Amino acid sequence: MLHPFTIPQKIICFKLVLMFLCLMPALVNAQSKFGLKSGINLSDVSLKKSGDSAPNLVETESVIGFHFGGMLQKDLSSRLSLQTELLYNLKGVTTKNNTNTESKERYHYLSLPVMMGLSIIKPVKVQAGLELSYLLANSISNSPILRILDEDRKLDIGFLIGTEISISEKWGLHARYTFGLTPLTDLAVFDQASFPEVEYSWFNQAGQLSLFYRL
Repeated sequence: MLHPFTIPQKIICFKLVLMFLCLMPALVNAQSKFGLKSGINLSDVSLKKSGDSAPNLVETESVIGFHFGGMLQKDLSSRLSLQTELLYNLKGVTTKNNTNTESKERYHYLSLPVMMGLSIIKPVKVQAGLELSYLLANSISNSPILRILDEDRKLDIGFLIGTEISISEKWGLHARYTFGLTPLTDLAVFDQASFPEVEYSWFNQAGQLSLFYRL
């Protein structure tokens, strides 16, 4: 079931778009480059728990998603650059219990990555920064075994690291990995006989491969 896009969500999405637009005047000049990009995501969740010997509750598997949007890049020097993007991002996870019953969760995000780039050699840059994402909607196929995503946790902040490879003056590739810094759930305590107070939290993680075109 796909949850509806509500008025508060529209307001926050508008704010993210406004942030992107506010960054544009600071970035746009003769050295700025605007472009379009799209690609695939391979996403999963990482688990942190208070007891190493506590059960994982469910096993998780990666899922394939996609992303698309615009990017703006400004050269700060001959080797250093600043880049921001506004992307639609589809992430998610597949969960399995001990009877191999599956449930698929999909998360639809509006993402605003901001990163610094360092040129290593002429066609290759190393990039690192933060990604601010807002949950537009989520969907679940089959009955949920365990809800990884708390619907009240709309905002997701991640650290990203990756590389940019320029194929030509116009075309290039981005490859990056994003690690969630904020949990998809608040710390949850499960009452079990052998583990009475185990705290669990799950974090987004995703690899991305993109093709971009500079306008």
